[in-house]
Amino acid sequence: MWAQQNAIDQSSTSVQRHRGMNAMLEALVIITLVFLILQFLTGMWVNLFVSFPSTTQAQGFFGVMGAMMSLMQSGGGLLMIHMMMGYLILFLSIVDLVTSFITKKALVIVTSVSGFVSVLFAGINGLLFIFSGFTNNLNSYFMATGFLLAFMSYFLPCIRSQGHRIASA
Repeated sequence: MWAQQNAIDQSSTSVQRHRGMNAMLEALVIITLVFLILQFLTGMWVNLFVSFPSTTQAQGFFGVMGAMMSLMQSGGGLLMIHMMMGYLILFLSIVDLVTSFITKKALVIVTSVSGFVSVLFAGINGLLFIFSGFTNNLNSYFMATGFLLAFMSYFLPCIRSQGHRIASA
């Protein structure tokens, strides 16, 4: 009888741990989505209202660094915020990825991998856009595409989980 009670207690603890992990993952995904929205808004602002330095200033690594400094001095601080948020989103996507592997749910793992790869793709293309002297529009396009794929990767599971909550209520 004691063994049965112990098994029930362990099962209850496992269920509580599972619920806690799911709640943490949901909160992490929502935080990531909020930062992705802020990333989109700052990126659009930079794209529309910030004047990038001329191509001649941005030749080579040191030229790019000099161009970035002149950009920051001319009101491009929002570009720096955009870049720092990108690194934060990359960190959040890594934490999300690790947490998803702990849940051992295939769909959660697939969407987390998709989100991580999309964030990485957007970030790499953002850096390549900067190193091109802000001239390679294909990198800018790929950055936007990576953002869109990342947003979909993190948003679609939220819709799916809300559907399950509504059905079970």
